[in-house]
Amino acid sequence: MRDTRVLLERQQTIGALQDFTAELQPVLRQVGDLERILARLALRTARPRDLARMRHAFQQLPELRALLENVDSAPVQALREKNGRVCRAARSAGASNHRHTASAGTRRWCYRTGL
Repeated sequence: MRDTRVLLERQQTIGALQDFTAELQPVLRQVGDLERILARLALRTARPRDLARMRHAFQQLPELRALLENVDSAPVQALREKNGRVCRAARSAGASNHRHTASAGTRRWCYRTGL
């Protein structure tokens, strides 16, 4: 990294987050490996279990956002605001209203309405 400002900002953020390790760890364990799931989605190889894990991870975002409120770091607060937008987008998209149906050995995703 050539920009020392960015490097120092990252170090300060890590330092600020280290003070909240005990509170953040249980929530982050529930989130799991979203990067892997998103890669599978991009490659169109995601399985129903991946989507269920992703839904569970998104359900942890409000609690994570509340915990980050106590962290005194500008980058963490910016991340917290992004987290809030993701929470609102997931709710408005009805992320928890998807279910898997099997038909002749193929996988299809259906949207359930009225929930």
